[in-house]
Amino acid sequence: MAEWREIALVDVANLAWGDTSVTKASYTSTGYTAYSASGPDGFLPYCDHEQAAVVISAIGAKCGKTWLARGRWSCIKNTMWMRARPGIADTAFLYYSTRRANFWPRRGAAQPFISLGDARTTKVALPNLTTQRRIGATLAAFDELIAINERRTELLEDLARSLYREWFVRFRYPGHEGTELVENSGELLPVSWSRVPLGDVAVFVGGSTTTKTQYVDSGYLAFSAAGPDGCLPTYDFEGPGVVLSAVGARCGRTFRAAGRWSTIANTIRYTPKLGAESAAWLFLATANPGIWPRRGSAQPFISINDARRVRVIVPDGATLKRFERICRVWFDQIDGLRSMSDALARARDLLLPRLVTGRLDISNINLGALLPADAA
Repeated sequence: MAEWREIALVDVANLAWGDTSVTKASYTSTGYTAYSASGPDGFLPYCDHEQAAVVISAIGAKCGKTWLARGRWSCIKNTMWMRARPGIADTAFLYYSTRRANFWPRRGAAQPFISLGDARTTKVALPNLTTQRRIGATLAAFDELIAINERRTELLEDLARSLYREWFVRFRYPGHEGTELVENSGELLPVSWSRVPLGDVAVFVGGSTTTKTQYVDSGYLAFSAAGPDGCLPTYDFEGPGVVLSAVGARCGRTFRAAGRWSTIANTIRYTPKLGAESAAWLFLATANPGIWPRRGSAQPFISINDARRVRVIVPDGATLKRFERICRVWFDQIDGLRSMSDALARARDLLLPRLVTGRLDISNINLGALLPADAA
C-alpha cells in the first residue's frame, strides 16, 4: 500500500487566474477551445496553453466544477487553472482528486466564488508519483470510453438528421423520381404529403410543477428546460417522445426521450399519436429551434397552444414507415451507447473517491473486469 500525505496544492501545482481581461464577447466561430466558468463553451483565435491543466469554475452557478483541458486552449474571466509541477504530482490525478463535490472552499452566498488564496492552501491527499499516474490513467480510461461513445452518438445523430433533410426537405426519398410535386396550400409537395399542425400528429402535455430540488441520486431520467439532467423516483411516461425546452435560455431546443422518463417545470412534452412508428420522424421534424414561436423578451417562452399550431410536413404512410425503420436502428444504437456511458460513469464515480483518498489500493483494481464487455 502506497504511503499518502496531506499537502497544500500550492506545494505541488501552479495555480493562477484565467485571463481576466477576456469574456465570452471575444469568442469567435472557430479557433482554439476556450473555457469560461460554464466550461468549454467557445473558441478564441489564439491559445494561452499547450499543456494539460485543470480548469476550475471560480464564480457563479458552476463554482467548484472542474475540467481537464488538453491540447491547445485558453481560459477566460471567472476561471482558474492548475497544473502539476513536474516530478512532484500528476495533473490527471489532481483533476480527479479535485473534481469531487464540495472539494473547493467557497465564499459568498448569492454569488459563490473561490479565492485564489483559498485554492492554493487547500490540501489534497497525495501518494507517490507512480501511484498518482496509475490512478489518473485508470480513471481516465472510463472518461475516454465515454468520450468515444459521445463521438459515436454524434455521428449517428448526424446520419439521422442528414437522412431527414434528404427525404423531407429536398424530397429525395426512395421512389421520388416517379412522383410529381403538386400544389398544397401554396407550396409544392409530393402527392399524398401534407403540412399539418403538430397537434394533429402528436399529443402535447405541459411540464409538471416539479423542480430540480426534487431530483434524486438515482431513478428515472428527468428532463428540465436544460435537457436530461436529473433523476426522479417515479416516471410520468413510458415510450418514445420529445421534450421541448419552453422557458429561458434554451427555449426552443428539443430532446429525444425513450424508455421511462418524466418532465419537470418549464418544459412541454409531446408524443407521437402513431406511437413508435413515427417517433424518430417526429423528433427530427421538430429539431430546428427556429420553428417554435416565442413570446416574451427578457424571459422567452413557448405556449403549449402555439406549439400545437406549428405546422410540419407529413409524408405518406409507406415513406414514413420506411424512414422510421432506418432511423430506429441508429437511435437504438444511440440509446445503447448512452446506457453504456451511464454504466461507465457509475463505475468511475464509485471508484473515484476511494482511489484518490487511498481507501482503495490501485494494485487491487482489475480494470478489464470493471469495464462493460462491449465498451471497446
